Amino acid sequence: MTHPIKVQLNDLISKREDIEADVSWRSERLTVAGVGLEGSLLDKEGYPRADIDIMSIRTDRKRIAELTNDHKSVTKQIYRLIQELHAATKQSSLPDRQASALSATSAGRTSQQSSADAPQTSGGTPKQTSQYLRPLAMVDSVSEASPASRAGIQVGDMLVSIGDASSGSKAGSLQQVAAIVQANKGKDVPAVVLRQGETVSLTLRPERWAG
Repeated sequence: MTHPIKVQLNDLISKREDIEADVSWRSERLTVAGVGLEGSLLDKEGYPRADIDIMSIRTDRKRIAELTNDHKSVTKQIYRLIQELHAATKQSSLPDRQASALSATSAGRTSQQSSADAPQTSGGTPKQTSQYLRPLAMVDSVSEASPASRAGIQVGDMLVSIGDASSGSKAGSLQQVAAIVQANKGKDVPAVVLRQGETVSLTLRPERWAG
């Protein structure tokens, strides 16, 4: 039986994907219009440009700003539920752990600003186009003393890419992740995870351990 928290997580992840799709569609419309998120709507003389649909552009910009805030909120809810799921799983010893394969990896991490995080806004207009990242898997368990634990991988991390596997590639599947880990024992493998709305770049080194 599916844990009720997982049902909530799936609903939130679906909601976030809908938000991302809407942002992507509106951003593409602004790009086609030749103005993007910050391009001027005035001509050289300071008058409203006659070659663009100013009302539509303003509507898209305003909606992207709203969706950006929604994306932040949903991402925080997802992270909170992952923590709750981990606690519930640990207490009840549930066998279904969505990212147990990650316990066999080792990493060194460097944090950087997430392109998946919603962009900062000024006056309701985002400063830059946001390219949202979609995770391959969520880490709801990290075994103590495992390579992943020693490297700093945390419960709640969402795997975005590892090697050439990502949600945007044909290789983007858990089977491909497992194959990459298996084929690179003792070797460094680049990876990216989402942690509380920010990306963390990792260098994974899959290796055997006693767990």
